[in-house]
Amino acid sequence: MVNVLCLFITSVILGVSVSAHIIVARRFDVMDPFYLITGLYFLVFVWAPFEWIKIGQTDYQGVEVMKYLPRGNTVFIIGYISYVLGGFFCKKNRRRAETALLDEDEQAKVFILRYALVLLIFSLICSLTYYRLTGRSIMMMLSFGQFGADEPVTYKNTSLLFLSCFLRSAVPAILLLFAYRKQGRVSTYLCFSVVALISLSSGSRNTAILVILSPVIYHYASTGTRPRKRTVLLGLFLMFVGVCIIGIFRQTMRAGTRIDLSVVDFDTMMKAFMYNVEIFFPFYNLTGMIPKEIPYHWGLGFLNILIQFIPHAIWENKPATLGKTAFEAMYGSSFGGSAYPNLGEFYYEFGIWGTIVGMFIFGYITRKLYYRMLKTGDRLQLISYSIMFGYLFQFVCRGSISSWAIDIVFMFGPIWLLKMIVPRSKEYKHSRYDSI
Repeated sequence: MVNVLCLFITSVILGVSVSAHIIVARRFDVMDPFYLITGLYFLVFVWAPFEWIKIGQTDYQGVEVMKYLPRGNTVFIIGYISYVLGGFFCKKNRRRAETALLDEDEQAKVFILRYALVLLIFSLICSLTYYRLTGRSIMMMLSFGQFGADEPVTYKNTSLLFLSCFLRSAVPAILLLFAYRKQGRVSTYLCFSVVALISLSSGSRNTAILVILSPVIYHYASTGTRPRKRTVLLGLFLMFVGVCIIGIFRQTMRAGTRIDLSVVDFDTMMKAFMYNVEIFFPFYNLTGMIPKEIPYHWGLGFLNILIQFIPHAIWENKPATLGKTAFEAMYGSSFGGSAYPNLGEFYYEFGIWGTIVGMFIFGYITRKLYYRMLKTGDRLQLISYSIMFGYLFQFVCRGSISSWAIDIVFMFGPIWLLKMIVPRSKEYKHSRYDSI
């Protein structure tokens, strides 16, 4: 009964915050990250634990977790309120949004298109090289397991894991082609299909969402339009189906065997979907055992960023992390594949104060990007916003400071580099389009 009451209070707070946000903004903007973030938190901290309560589940692999629900949701509510306040204290940009994109000079367009093609080819070569080195068939990767998957993969360990990160760099490359290539649209869509297939076949749900969703976000951001309600609902349904399909077959794909679509039904899809959103249980256990039985990490997660950027090829015996991971500390093993939401990382590092400060900064930054980037006519800014919006699924649902740092470098690094080297006109450099 106490757990149900906690979930009810949490749902009321989320519902009131959404209503207040709409009233203050005087409209509902589907491009506002606030709604996506709040929706994800609702699935994780209300809907998923309620499903556990309905079926009477209280433990995960023998570890009791639901007894920590009141404390876990209390920490979440405090963090969420801090997130809302972070957005509230962000000064709103009152200038009118630009209704037309800046038409850059021909020299800059040619340079950007060449840069995008080189980046795309390099990213695909690096990522496919990694998958081939680990024993996977390239034909299998490009056909979503329909061809080239006759024999199970003999997984090969490789010290070149960093090569797989370049698949994320293919995302800005694809968006640059969509933004600046007016002719040869067929080849652009072909390149997009290749990147989408590889991301789906890799078994990475969040990478697949990023690859597929970012171009859609860019389309609406660049045209200044918004999708209709039925389009949004259709998109959510397709995203639900896609996430479920990847969840069902990710192990099959990684094993290198052909997928059998006949096993897909509603029950298996719901199980796969639950696996993605029931990340509340490690968070509950985290708040219950830290600092009572396990000490805070006290910033070691930030030092892990430096370690993660050193390839295994250079440091063969590189430790996976400084100190114990949260799962090793709580369960004695990593529980591979399990994860907790982003505020769990803030809590593990510095406790409730880390949660408050981390979520406040998160709210402030997302609100700042929404206020400023969508009001610019600069394609590169709109591309950055589209990537940021698509990456929110990963950022909210997977708490890992070192992983966030790596993703940001590989996703946004190519755009930052391009802004520094692209030969733009003097008029453009001194315009307000490039002031962000």
